Amino acid sequence: MSDGPKFNAEKHIARLREGAEQALSDALYLAKDKRIFLSLFAAHLAVEKAIKAHVVKDINDIPPFIHNLPKLAELARIELTEKQRNFLADLTFYNISGRYQESVGAPPPLSEVKSIIRQAKEMTEWLLKTL
Repeated sequence: MSDGPKFNAEKHIARLREGAEQALSDALYLAKDKRIFLSLFAAHLAVEKAIKAHVVKDINDIPPFIHNLPKLAELARIELTEKQRNFLADLTFYNISGRYQESVGAPPPLSEVKSIIRQAKEMTEWLLKTL
C-alpha cells in the first residue's frame, strides 16, 4: 500500500521558479508605488524561492520552512562570493521588516530600494539560470 503520491521535485522546482519570477515582478511594481517594505519583502521572497528551488534539486524533498537566505544557500550548497553572501544576509532583514513594518523604523530611501531590488533581480536570475 502506498503512503500517498510521490514527491515530484521537477514540479516543485517549476512552482518555485514561477513564484520567484512573480515575487520579483511584485517587488518592482510595489517599488513604483513607493510601498517600500512590501517591495523589499517581495524581493526577499523572490531570492528565497530561487534558492529553495536549488534546495529541492539538491535534497529531492520539500525545502525547510526557514527564511534565512544564507542558511538556505548553505543547505543548497550554492557557491557564493563574499559579496553575494553579504547581500543575502542584508536582504534577510527585509523578510522581517516586511512583516513588522511598525517596529523597524523608517524605510530606506528609494534610491537604496532600487539598488536592493536590482541586486535581488540579478541574484534571482542567476539562481534560476544555474538550476
